[in-house]
Amino acid sequence: VSHNMKKILLIIPILLILFSCQKKYSEKEEVESTLKSIFENFDNPNFESFKKISTERVYCKSCFENKNLTEEHYKIDREHFFKKFIQIIPELYIYKEGKKSTELKIVNENNNWSDITAYLIILKKGELEKNHKGERLGIYLKRENRQLKFTGIELIP
Repeated sequence: VSHNMKKILLIIPILLILFSCQKKYSEKEEVESTLKSIFENFDNPNFESFKKISTERVYCKSCFENKNLTEEHYKIDREHFFKKFIQIIPELYIYKEGKKSTELKIVNENNNWSDITAYLIILKKGELEKNHKGERLGIYLKRENRQLKFTGIELIP
């Protein structure tokens, strides 16, 4: 193998690592920017703005008392979600604490409901007490026309 070929073979893995790190960094920035827009809209509701940052249907299991329904039941029309729930959610403890969280976990899901779930960690597993499962604010995001949009919220006690 020639000297130039050795250089190329050495450079390729380094470039691959650099590009993959850049993608993750850009994805984190995009998620953080999207979350900022979502929180701004929840704190100062405006339906025209909400339409721009959300999908037509929104998943919100936390919006219903009955947690034993089918998953489809928790997917509600964007306008109904906005009118009925957008002013209630910012008053909830988990939302307030999640918004202040500095620990963000991004999970790529790539399913028909969401592409990314952003978990804002409030309490880690076992942090409060030994068997405590932790608390998270989960924000579901779906890519539409190359833009991440709000597609659901989960308040996970």
